[in-house]
Amino acid sequence: MQTDQRLKLKFWDCLNHFGIVIAFSVLPIMSIWFIIQEFLGNGNGIRTISDFLKIGIIGLIICIIFFIIQYRRLRFKTFEINLSKEIIYDALTKTAKELNWNFVYGTDNIAVAKRKGGFTTGSWGEQITVIFDNNQVLINSICDPDRRSSIASFGRNKQNVLTLVENLKKASTQQRL
Repeated sequence: MQTDQRLKLKFWDCLNHFGIVIAFSVLPIMSIWFIIQEFLGNGNGIRTISDFLKIGIIGLIICIIFFIIQYRRLRFKTFEINLSKEIIYDALTKTAKELNWNFVYGTDNIAVAKRKGGFTTGSWGEQITVIFDNNQVLINSICDPDRRSSIASFGRNKQNVLTLVENLKKASTQQRL
C-alpha cells in the first residue's frame, strides 16, 4: 500500500466497493445480448439495433465514470509530518473520540478504524486507514466495504481526513512549543 499509494481491498470488499459499476454493467451486457438476438433473428423487433447500441454505450459510459470515481477513492492522501509515533497515536485517539471511530486493526505503522452509519446519517459507514512511516502519514477514508455499496458519504469521508489532519497539525504545533 505504501509503494503505490493505493488502498488494497480483499476480493469481496473490492466487489462491494465497485458494486455500482457492476450494477450499471447490466445495461451494456443486456444490450449486447439483445443485439445478438436481433442478428440471429430471435428478436421481437420492438427495438432496433441502434436503440440497443445507444443504451449499451450510455451504460458503458456510466460504468467507466463510476469506475474512475471509485478507483480514485482508493488513493491515499499523503502528508509530510515530523512527529513521533506516540503523538500520532494521540492525534488518532483524539480524532477517534471526536468522530466515533472504532479501531478494528492496528500495528506499529497501520491503524484501521470504522465508523458506523445508518439511514439517517447519510452514509452506511466508513473505513479509515492510516499508515505512518518515515515522516509521512497516509490517510484514506472510503465507504465501508463491509457494508452496502455506496457512492456517496455526504462529506463524511472528507470530514474523517480533514479532522485527523487538523489534529495532527495541532499536535505538531504543540510539540514545537
